[in-house]
Amino acid sequence: MNYRKFGGMDWEVSALGFGCMRFPVIGGNSSRIEEKAAAEMLYLAIDQGINYIDTGYPYHGGQSESFVGRTLKGVYRDKVKLATKLPSWKIEKTEDFDFYLNNQLERLLTEQIDCYLFHALDKKSWTKIESLGVLDWAEKARVDGRIKHLGFSFHDELSVFKSILDAYQKWDFCMIQYNYMDQDYRLVKKDWNMQPTWAWVLWSWSRCEVVDWLIPQGKSRRSGIRRKSSVRQLNGLFSGFGIKPRFQLC
Repeated sequence: MNYRKFGGMDWEVSALGFGCMRFPVIGGNSSRIEEKAAAEMLYLAIDQGINYIDTGYPYHGGQSESFVGRTLKGVYRDKVKLATKLPSWKIEKTEDFDFYLNNQLERLLTEQIDCYLFHALDKKSWTKIESLGVLDWAEKARVDGRIKHLGFSFHDELSVFKSILDAYQKWDFCMIQYNYMDQDYRLVKKDWNMQPTWAWVLWSWSRCEVVDWLIPQGKSRRSGIRRKSSVRQLNGLFSGFGIKPRFQLC
């Protein structure tokens, strides 16, 4: 596995991350994770060098975080950086910030979330949570140790992306979608959907001023994986063996 310095953080991130949104399920029911097969996939990914595990509050009908917490408990938790996300669309009042974060800490069986993102920001959701004081709240959560690194995932226009960056000087990273089959470097796509050609690119910076080169500067790519065999295939691709990706990470 290849690793890259992740902005100003004191660790190196694997070139491929593991997304916990598409585990094998029972009977086609996304809320019923096939836990034995899913755990084998997760352990295999970590054993082969993946050190960034990404989940989210709504994944698998709200079951992903709890499953990931149970599965990583013990030795494997110390081998990875764990990421999850504030469900921004659910926030109605300031107290909701603590409600969801504390619930996520309980689900994940951890005292600190290594990488915490504001989930799926667009102009509407960002305007709402910013007006409710999300940045002041996040600063306090960092001080009390519940959050280590802070970022956001994003679905909107470039102008909105820039406005979010400018609103806070201490972002550690962000996560955006990118289509490997696209010939153009594009930050976002309005009519997006989670097709197999889309990947998530993690990006970090000292201070962002130019966004045009964001994609080539990406540090890690998160993949939602459904089969154990895919873990090996993707690990080979990002370990310098086998097929080389068209767009190399810098």
